[in-house]
Amino acid sequence: MPNTTLSPLEQKIYFAAKNARDGVVSLEMVRSWNLTDEKSLLVILSRMAKKGWLLRLRKGIYLVSEPPAPAIRDIFVVSTYCFPGYNAFSSALYLHGLTDMVPFEVLVATRHESGVKTFGQYTVRAVALKDRFMGSMLQQGRVVSTAPKTIYDCLTHPELGGGHTQIMKAIHEANMDESGWKELFYYAEKFESHAFYQRLGYLLSLLPKKSRATKGAIRLCAQKAKSNIYLSGRGKGAYIPEWKLIDNVGKEALLSWWY
Repeated sequence: MPNTTLSPLEQKIYFAAKNARDGVVSLEMVRSWNLTDEKSLLVILSRMAKKGWLLRLRKGIYLVSEPPAPAIRDIFVVSTYCFPGYNAFSSALYLHGLTDMVPFEVLVATRHESGVKTFGQYTVRAVALKDRFMGSMLQQGRVVSTAPKTIYDCLTHPELGGGHTQIMKAIHEANMDESGWKELFYYAEKFESHAFYQRLGYLLSLLPKKSRATKGAIRLCAQKAKSNIYLSGRGKGAYIPEWKLIDNVGKEALLSWWY
């Protein structure tokens, strides 16, 4: 078994780091404590990481841990230290209570960075949204997309939101009011073509229960139906004339959560 005992200086760094917000410290923060010179500090941090007392999240960012396994209390908090951004897609659906499916991997929306990092049983995946990187909030110490932005992101990347069936269930659970729909359509008007509205309008039209705000969203979407499109990829399906859309997922599958 490797030696995990901390030296006196390592102990000072460890116990000081435990008081940091979220148990996360940066190289700059540790450097400011003036405990040793720069060269020695880098060696010490590397040694502590090898012993398991620190977990390197990214260059110059460490999480206080405990050997033998990484001590991660909240992977959603940790994920946005790994990749600066916000919890998004299926992870955000879960955090907003719009799905009871625990995500297999934590998804983080970033502006430009993509990648995957694994820490023990956890996997964190970054998805670069570029200009669409916006619409986040702080929720119980976690940085997460707002509910309307979460649904918008999932509609534009159904494979990251659990698929159209899961997204429909989330829309139903969210039961957005007019302000929620106004936020979602802000993103759509800024970035999307008529096809986005057609797909969304069709999904909303299938909902078993519709609020006044949802009915208003359907009317807005109906005005955008311009040319024939597919609901998902390309493939045979039922043609829906009023939406100029080929449903190649199927109404029964889309509403399987309701039956």
